[in-house]
Amino acid sequence: SGYQYEINETESNGIYTVEITSEKDFSTFKFRTNNTKLIGVEYLNVTSAVTSLDSSFYGCTNLQYINGIDKWDISNSSLTRMYNLFNGCSLSTIDFSSLNNHNINIMMSAFNGCYELKFVNLDGFINSSVTNISYLFYDCHKLETIIMNNCDLSNATVNSSFSMNTRSLKNIEMKNTNYTSVNKVISDLPTRTSEDPGTLNIEGIDDFSQVDITTAQSKFWDVVGVEPEEEVIEWTGIGTVATGLRAHDVEHNNYK
Repeated sequence: SGYQYEINETESNGIYTVEITSEKDFSTFKFRTNNTKLIGVEYLNVTSAVTSLDSSFYGCTNLQYINGIDKWDISNSSLTRMYNLFNGCSLSTIDFSSLNNHNINIMMSAFNGCYELKFVNLDGFINSSVTNISYLFYDCHKLETIIMNNCDLSNATVNSSFSMNTRSLKNIEMKNTNYTSVNKVISDLPTRTSEDPGTLNIEGIDDFSQVDITTAQSKFWDVVGVEPEEEVIEWTGIGTVATGLRAHDVEHNNYK
């Protein structure tokens, strides 16, 4: 109601199809009708007219893929929020690395409850203008790898972003990321136990003396600096040993 587009829905042979039509660029998009039927998005024309991405796919519990994110134009000066953007979706990977974040400062719960999420690339997306990433990865049970190169969390509230049910987390890339940001991540890690400790590989650390290892150890985490040119990474259960490869390259089979 009040949005600048129409949604046409059809169902044939068990395939549920949604076509979005508009006479002009829409400014706000929230998919609500039969949202649990949505499995994938082939194309969503996010233009500079968009002013909000709040809750756009909230509750689309069966949404497994969304193509074309790299083509999104999020340059509108009024586009400052993506609260609950994919909350509760079934996406396994999310890649924002091609997006130029001009003004978005609220990312609270953007990926909250994405139970199938394993890999996230936020390279360069979180900048000093971002003020709230609370609950960003809350309940992302299967999340293993986060790329946060060229990110700045200095001004961001990081409340329960990494600490709630993210025990599968193994690898974070933080090249060209300040130590304030690195230590905010460490301080928000979930508390484990001596019977069930965790190991977190952080790539891109030049001076480990500035990393808050004490806090990590108090939470029963072993924080390890990773040198991609030298590190040998063994993935239990996969049976693959990769030399000189980033962890997510092994996970996503980006090697010969």
